[in-house]
Amino acid sequence: MADNVQHDKLTMEQICSEGIDEELNSVVSQNGKVFMLGQYTNELWRLIRFTGLVLATDDPAFEVTMGTRRKEAKATSKLSGFFCIFRTLMELFSDDVNYSPDISLFFDCLRGHVVTQCFFDDPCTPAGSGLIEADLFNDFVATMRAEAKVQGTCKKVADWKRNANKNLASIRKCVSSIFGRTARLLVLRVDLLYRETCLAEDELHAAGERLQAKAQRDVMRHLDGVESSVAAENFARIDVHTAKRDLRRFVRQMRGNKTFSNMVGYIWKMEWSRWGGYHFHCVFFFDGSRVQRDAFVAGLIGDHWETITEGRGFAHNCNRDRRAYRNWGIGRVDYYDLPKRALLDQALSYLAKRDQYVRVKPGCKCRVFQTSGWRSNESPAGRPRSKGPLEA
Repeated sequence: MADNVQHDKLTMEQICSEGIDEELNSVVSQNGKVFMLGQYTNELWRLIRFTGLVLATDDPAFEVTMGTRRKEAKATSKLSGFFCIFRTLMELFSDDVNYSPDISLFFDCLRGHVVTQCFFDDPCTPAGSGLIEADLFNDFVATMRAEAKVQGTCKKVADWKRNANKNLASIRKCVSSIFGRTARLLVLRVDLLYRETCLAEDELHAAGERLQAKAQRDVMRHLDGVESSVAAENFARIDVHTAKRDLRRFVRQMRGNKTFSNMVGYIWKMEWSRWGGYHFHCVFFFDGSRVQRDAFVAGLIGDHWETITEGRGFAHNCNRDRRAYRNWGIGRVDYYDLPKRALLDQALSYLAKRDQYVRVKPGCKCRVFQTSGWRSNESPAGRPRSKGPLEA
């Protein structure tokens, strides 16, 4: 059977403005609402575009000539368009994450480079020693290109992205396999979290200020050449070993638990937020011909997590508030419902693609992503489906 559901490619803007912020900056309040705190990453896509142009082209950003009274700068490539926002790009640095090789190259080359002293208002602004800021900007671009050749950055970028593409292929293979056996799915999204990471709403402002202060320290330390700490600061103190141990028990004890008797597959990914520490984003697939109450079943899954963690954990039931996740493709998804299957694919793509540009610094070497097309003994496959628009 050929599965011809449309897979829309996510743009870097979508990944950076939606996916990465959700991973790094989310915090759940004590009443279950999700808030975003800390240093936002939604401008990261501009930095990705800048580094891409630096590595893929040879032209300088400006042509600098001597005018009648002073030096003048004329834009000669698209790189010049990043001059006025360059200060913003510099401030995207965070000590909490590992960056893809192209972004790492950018931040490494910033250290000790005089371009960091520019005002970035006018490329013709004098910069001392007979130079203008356009000269310094051009020199920074040239420095990046020279260092990229030394480090083999382009090959490193390709290798880095391969893992995200592998995860996405695994997700699509899993979903296609499940739909091959089950024509009607009930899709549940459940986030497995920890109570000690919750905040009362009156604590959110102070927490946000604390994270912002850390972000500013990260940038200043990096530009000053101070080596980053070995482990990222974790305000929530949920360590990776505890989280992984809890998840292993959660998965192992799904078998024999009647809540999961009609489950036909699942996907989980371990993630980390600046305040919430390690947690898990999970998608569970149930046989939709046997199970209809998606929010209720998702609540039972949360109860299972709470039992496994002996009350330390709780779950965020996304199916309970579908309006907030209207583009997630959750709830009932039928095999022939191509629009909703496309939404489901795009939503799952965020899980695979979030680490295409940044990854949290791991506490240990361990699996952070898994798919399973679980065949439940209590949910036998039905008769073969007649050929339809998705089959060749």
